Amino acid sequence: MTALQTTPALPAGRYGFTHAARMEWIKLRSLRSTLWALVATVAGMLVIGIVTMANTHAPSPDKADTFDPVTTCWPGSPSVS
Repeated sequence: MTALQTTPALPAGRYGFTHAARMEWIKLRSLRSTLWALVATVAGMLVIGIVTMANTHAPSPDKADTFDPVTTCWPGSPSVS
């Protein structure tokens, strides 16, 4: 009796998803710059968030009805009514 093949055979020289995912994982773990790029990305996101938060002011109660957060964040964008 022969065993059933559970995965379809790939043509010679081709890799499946699991092979590609394993190869990418090895590449990410072995490159020294991966950790530094991740740290720099997270730090940049935090800095942008803190600067944006520090420069955004809440509207006064009398102007709360007409407050548009899009024009507050992007002053050059047209206001949508």
